[in-house]
Amino acid sequence: MTVKSGILKRNTLIHTSSNITLKFPKGTKVTAENGELTFNPVEGVKAVKFQGQYLICLWDTWYLVEFPKGGKVPYPFSLL
Repeated sequence: MTVKSGILKRNTLIHTSSNITLKFPKGTKVTAENGELTFNPVEGVKAVKFQGQYLICLWDTWYLVEFPKGGKVPYPFSLL
């Protein structure tokens, strides 16, 4: 079991394919454990990588995460 964690160093926006944009403030603690990414102190939100795509769960509903075209997977999803 590998646990990776970090702190967001800037405000972070996450866009979904359903036109939902989440904003996590600078200083939010992120933890990846057992293939699941969580955001502390935000409860009810987690992210996973499934079949090469990244999904985020917002209070029991799953959404596909969209990243800018090209380049690497951005932090904090790179922890997965």
